[in-house]
Amino acid sequence: MKITKKQLKRIIKEEKAKLLNETKGGVGIGFAGWEPNSSADFAKAYGKDAKVLHDFGSNARRQSQMQEVSNHRLEQALSDFGYRMSEEINGIVSQHVRGNWFEDPEVMDAIQAMLREVQEQYRQFSNN
Repeated sequence: MKITKKQLKRIIKEEKAKLLNETKGGVGIGFAGWEPNSSADFAKAYGKDAKVLHDFGSNARRQSQMQEVSNHRLEQALSDFGYRMSEEINGIVSQHVRGNWFEDPEVMDAIQAMLREVQEQYRQFSNN
């Protein structure tokens, strides 16, 4: 079915009129004076028909649960990273030192010094 421009303009005009009639001359009471980035008064907007379907109350409990999950994930990620880091250190040092490098005090001192340096860098991040 083809629609002419004239028919399309008429349909748009009719639909616009319907929308304007639904709002009865303007915005709802609760939306009067509403601007972007401001809150509308929904109780006024919906008038006497407004009712609370469910009071969810404070979401502090849910936030606490989410924080616990987040903390657990962080702990797991750091644990996994610690394992991967020890494997990486083992791989790198094994390429450069023959034998049981972990029994060599000089190698162990060098590794501990590097880890202290990394620790100090993270302390500096937290101070900024």
